[in-house]
Amino acid sequence: MTLAVFNERARWSLPEGLVDRLRDAAGDRAQIRAATTRAQLLEQLPGTDYLVGFPLTDEQFAQQGGELKWIQLTGSGGDLTPTLIGAMDRGVRITSAASIRAPQVAEHAMALLLTLFRRLDLTMRAQTEHRWASTDVAPQIRNLSGATVGLIAVGCIGQEIAQRLKAFGVTVVATRRDPSNPYMYVDQVVPTERINDLMEMCDAIIVATPRIPATDDLIGARQFKVMRPGMVLIDVGRGGVVNQNAMLDALRRGRLAAAGLDVFATEPLPPASPLWTMPNVIVTPHISAASPHYWEHAVEVIATNLNRMLSGEPMIDEITHEWLDQLKPRKSEAASR
Repeated sequence: MTLAVFNERARWSLPEGLVDRLRDAAGDRAQIRAATTRAQLLEQLPGTDYLVGFPLTDEQFAQQGGELKWIQLTGSGGDLTPTLIGAMDRGVRITSAASIRAPQVAEHAMALLLTLFRRLDLTMRAQTEHRWASTDVAPQIRNLSGATVGLIAVGCIGQEIAQRLKAFGVTVVATRRDPSNPYMYVDQVVPTERINDLMEMCDAIIVATPRIPATDDLIGARQFKVMRPGMVLIDVGRGGVVNQNAMLDALRRGRLAAAGLDVFATEPLPPASPLWTMPNVIVTPHISAASPHYWEHAVEVIATNLNRMLSGEPMIDEITHEWLDQLKPRKSEAASR
């Protein structure tokens, strides 16, 4: 097993102590080789069965990843590229770290939602000006209790967000291809192909879904046209699920009241983007999953999955075609979206 612990864009590496934790988990059943550069990883990749991390280009993966049987992502299902979907089609097992990320992503989504409903963004701006702005801010405050919030998410991240929403007295409506409701904290499920209905009935929308071909531009001009006026949008999923140009137009027209955004079509967000200075937008730099204990928790999940992979048992956070299907609208109705 080769352990990829280097990402040239993000510049992170896994501490040796955590690598040793994986060696302990593997025992004599697998050899753990830590790659600290991309070149080193490519050198080790031939003959490798299992890979932790995915710091490869599509071309590199196509040329040298043919012997892989399992890929453990260190992020969520949002990191599932078309290349990895193709690998799944060939029988490669893919697991994510979604359950490690879910609590903090949910907390971040709630922080953005509460900030915009209670207009803490305006009070913080007034604070920098030493201005007592109660008469300006108070009329713009909204109650989260009693609101209807749409949740475009799947799996454990969606469940964590829904649980927190219910604690605030929110009616939670979620999209799902299968109209049955398997979620403990969701009041109503709307089929994915009826996403326009969701936009019409909700006071706010939280997007926390991966970007795959079926979710690319899932929320675009048509959805912003039919949405309930004054809606608040929170996006902690992946850039490209919400069409950024359509969102900007809705914000400028005032139809979309406000947006809290952690993900963008282009990252880092270009300095010239109007989103930086719009008074009804909060920008955070793709940090919703950040946690001081992220890697310690992730390594425990990876170690468990390694044992389960070697023992032929079901793995934690495995991404399957059935899981992906819940993100897709039914073909007969997708064209009307």
